[in-house]
Amino acid sequence: MAFRVIKSRQGWLEKNWAELKALEKSNSGYIQVYRRSDSFDIIIHGKGQYKKYKLHLRCSWKKPSIPPQFMLLNKDEIEKANHPHLKSVYSCLKIPWTPNTSLAFIIDAIKNVWWHPATD
Repeated sequence: MAFRVIKSRQGWLEKNWAELKALEKSNSGYIQVYRRSDSFDIIIHGKGQYKKYKLHLRCSWKKPSIPPQFMLLNKDEIEKANHPHLKSVYSCLKIPWTPNTSLAFIIDAIKNVWWHPATD
């Protein structure tokens, strides 16, 4: 399968919106995706003993030449709860990025860390 570089911001947003909606559909009840005018809001619900926790991420992409920016909107809530996965989630946000990198791939990696943290 050949990949093409998506140079336009709008093309990148449309491609990733479709992929995020497919990820939401395959993880029904655990992942919610919302589109804002200039960003995506992604909510990942916890599982197991961390069921009451959720991650609320906002992703925006200002220019095609720079990586998308992620903000953890409920960082204080997660840090106060001393959630053990937070450092692993931050490391997922530092995945090497190219214009062809899929947001759904990054969100799926975060979801897996959030649900199944590596034990030391």
